[in-house]
Amino acid sequence: GLECLQSVNGTTLGATASESNCYGWSAQDVWYKFTATNERHLLKLNVTEYLLEPNGFAGMAVYAGDCESHNLLYCTDYPSNPAIQLNGLQVGATYYVQVFSGLNTAHHFTLCVGTIPPPPVNDLCNAAVEVKPKSNLNCNQAKPGTTAGLIDYSQQGCFYGTDVWYWFEANSPIHLIQFSDMTTLYGNGFLGLELYHGNNCEALQLLNCTAGQQPIYATNLIPGDKYYIRVVGSEYGAAMFDLCVVKISPPSNDACSNAQSLNPANSTTCQNPKAGSTLGAGASSNPGNCSYAMDVWYSFVASSTTHQINLTDVVPYLGYANLFLEVYSGNCGSLVSLGGCF
Repeated sequence: GLECLQSVNGTTLGATASESNCYGWSAQDVWYKFTATNERHLLKLNVTEYLLEPNGFAGMAVYAGDCESHNLLYCTDYPSNPAIQLNGLQVGATYYVQVFSGLNTAHHFTLCVGTIPPPPVNDLCNAAVEVKPKSNLNCNQAKPGTTAGLIDYSQQGCFYGTDVWYWFEANSPIHLIQFSDMTTLYGNGFLGLELYHGNNCEALQLLNCTAGQQPIYATNLIPGDKYYIRVVGSEYGAAMFDLCVVKISPPSNDACSNAQSLNPANSTTCQNPKAGSTLGAGASSNPGNCSYAMDVWYSFVASSTTHQINLTDVVPYLGYANLFLEVYSGNCGSLVSLGGCF
């Protein structure tokens, strides 16, 4: 399987240079061979100790053929690509692995061969798996997935790589698409998200894309319409993940007419601060000096000629925490700004 149950311990210390490596220069190397039991295998190199030079160059190459005549299949360096996914192997054939160090360096390492599973059932858009939108930001019962076993690479939208597909039916104008968990299985564990609108895979419109832990905050969706999610993996590795789609409802004080009432404190310390959030809020027409992306509203009755207004315990959710305050007098139909953005 993906986990190497048996690893071979090796070293290049004291080895000689048998031939030029796949980078075109000679250095000390050691050799291994294995017989393919599957059309796809995973080869993992792990350097356990750097010798002679800290962080000295190491790499490995895989060849088909025999010792007298062999053809290079794959070549990689460590640690940028510590795993090689071998595809299209001939079952029963012998393959040779060259592990090499840079000039005047040496390494202790472990090497193992694992078997890669078949591709997931949703590796094509037409086989996309449904994700039901949740109303809980904790993403309980998220949809598990993996990019392990994928061998086809393409550029569909923002990212080039392997992919698996999901879809959901919008039940709100705003949805959050995110990974609630990500685990690298081997190699480069990159994951990207792409969001598409369309009723079928042949006519998709790209709406948004993000990478890593950054979620997609999708607005202006049409309730009842179908949306597709492309999860993109690296061509040099694989990852496991949990995917969730969250329905975002606007805050109750999204509009000035629904402003939440605040009671001024009798001192500079707020004993009972009001909790709030801009998640799901829209942008009001701007009568003052601030340019809003999303806003919420509060009101208070002045009990003094001077008041101090504070924002505390600010927690960024979508990557940024740029919050501003603007104070108005009047009523919602005719507001007058008292001093601009704070």
